[in-house]
Amino acid sequence: MTQALNASWNSGDVGKAVPISLELFRISPESFVNTVHVSFAKKIDNPKAGLSALSYLKALMSQQHEGINRIVAPIYNWGRIKYSKDKSIILENFEDLKGLLADNPSYRTNRVERYCLFSLKELNGSWAVSLDDQQALLRQVVEKLESRYAELESISEEEGPFEERSWTRYLLAYSYHSLYKQVEANPEFLEKASFYSSDQNDILHSEGFVYDADILTRKTSSFEFKIAYFSYLQENKRYEEALDEMTSIAFLHPSDDNVGMLRSYYDKHSKAGMSFQDYWQAYIHEKGEPVPKISLRFSKYDHLDLKSKPGVWVYMDFWGTWCPPCVKELPELQQFYMENIRRGGVPQLKVYTLSFMSKNLSGFMKDHDYTFPVVEVERNVTNDFNVSSFPSKILISPEGNYIRIPHGVDWQTYVKNYTLM
Repeated sequence: MTQALNASWNSGDVGKAVPISLELFRISPESFVNTVHVSFAKKIDNPKAGLSALSYLKALMSQQHEGINRIVAPIYNWGRIKYSKDKSIILENFEDLKGLLADNPSYRTNRVERYCLFSLKELNGSWAVSLDDQQALLRQVVEKLESRYAELESISEEEGPFEERSWTRYLLAYSYHSLYKQVEANPEFLEKASFYSSDQNDILHSEGFVYDADILTRKTSSFEFKIAYFSYLQENKRYEEALDEMTSIAFLHPSDDNVGMLRSYYDKHSKAGMSFQDYWQAYIHEKGEPVPKISLRFSKYDHLDLKSKPGVWVYMDFWGTWCPPCVKELPELQQFYMENIRRGGVPQLKVYTLSFMSKNLSGFMKDHDYTFPVVEVERNVTNDFNVSSFPSKILISPEGNYIRIPHGVDWQTYVKNYTLM
């Protein structure tokens, strides 16, 4: 039905789109919410489609459906602010947004905070709303988001509001950076923006904020907020704090350039009294989680015992023959495995793969000439490593903590630069 809604909107048939929307909300309110806050946010943001999208939202709101209007109102207010040249209309919708924010905004329904920030971006430098009122709204957004974040952090990890957490943290990072740039050049705002920038868990659940990031900054990360704080620390000769910030950046984004710059900065400014390799390994270990105390046998001569510290880096790839993305990247994994063997000497990294629910695993390996170690595992093993999607990639430190490598990244670069191979 979501496809039918998009098709009817794309064809310009608002009369057909409205009843489909009502039915979609009745059948699956969550699907309706996602459609509004993803598909139609993109349409409103696109000047070629924005006005048509607004006409649809106006027709939908005219149905006076309380549940739907609660969801749609903030995006409609933003659209009116974005495309209107009438000061009275802009002020009216600005006040409506303030009222919605003062109520009880909800990530699960209306996400008012994002539309306040979208509107403030449109109003930046505008004569239509006073600077004082814009700054006041920005502060109110921060207050609401801080309150939301405090509630999220009290929820146990098992309940997993990860997407909402990543969304809330991104908007806080953006908001604090905006406070620094537009309200007061207070370095505490930069520090807060850095603190709320995407951490490892947020990157693993980036679907929570990528749409907001794209509209607010035309980027899909909060990387630049950490760089801004690092630059401030560097300019003010707070080198040890700057080193901490650069280490965090390199850990979250371990590109060749980032890790190379970190190494140079460490050599110049560190007072730790240890080699960069030891420093980097200790940092990665600290960011990890204790590895499950399990034992896996891959062959008669190859046994991985995680009940004790591995002593070397261990890379684990979870996959299955039923998983198209997994199967697609296996040739790359085979090549990586062979290159690791060809390095010779005492291995710095051991490579293992864990198959889940595969059919005819031995035949599959033979048919494709794959020689990397593999063992079929049960659900309890994937649960032990909190693996819920495939492929999943994990790196275990020599001291026995593990980190997850995000989906959709150049995982070989991550492994190479984490292990300094």
